[in-house]
Amino acid sequence: MFNSNRSFDNQAVTHSAVHGLVVLSVSVGGEMFAIDVRSVREIHAWVRPSSLPGAPHYLQGMLNFCGEVVPLVLLARRLGLAETGSTAPVTVMIEREADTIGLVVDAVCDLHSIAADQLSVTPAVGAAGSARLLKGVITLDDSLMCLLDVEEMLPANAIPEAALLTAGDPAFLSQDPSPAGPISSEAHHDRRL
Repeated sequence: MFNSNRSFDNQAVTHSAVHGLVVLSVSVGGEMFAIDVRSVREIHAWVRPSSLPGAPHYLQGMLNFCGEVVPLVLLARRLGLAETGSTAPVTVMIEREADTIGLVVDAVCDLHSIAADQLSVTPAVGAAGSARLLKGVITLDDSLMCLLDVEEMLPANAIPEAALLTAGDPAFLSQDPSPAGPISSEAHHDRRL
């Protein structure tokens, strides 16, 4: 049953109706999810992060990304999905309103142009907390893909202040994946759709 009182991001629907919404599909825990490309900063091969003591279970650690401390969210854990143990995970760097985070996914799959009539309200089932992580559901031919709300992936209070490294710490300086540059989406392209 759909909850008619709960709406997904109306701004995303308006943008989709006027300009078209473009999403990046990613594979996580054997499922497909979508990220609005306006939030995607870069895509990188996974790099071992520095640990972050006291962080939530879904936070893998942190990286030095272009001089910025970036927390890495294991998307499968954040969404409550089984981890596949991917041998070549990918980090999608997401730019949010106040910061940048990395979403660790199994694979980056494809870009999709989404029309307004392909975007629907997320069904009102499951825990309220997990529903908050989604903006809506996208219909692609005969399949469905959830549109992630990147602003909800890592709450502002999830990282203990004392755990953050400073730019002068050796562990912080050794973790910058940016010199290698971003990898192209073709490197981890998955055409299962």
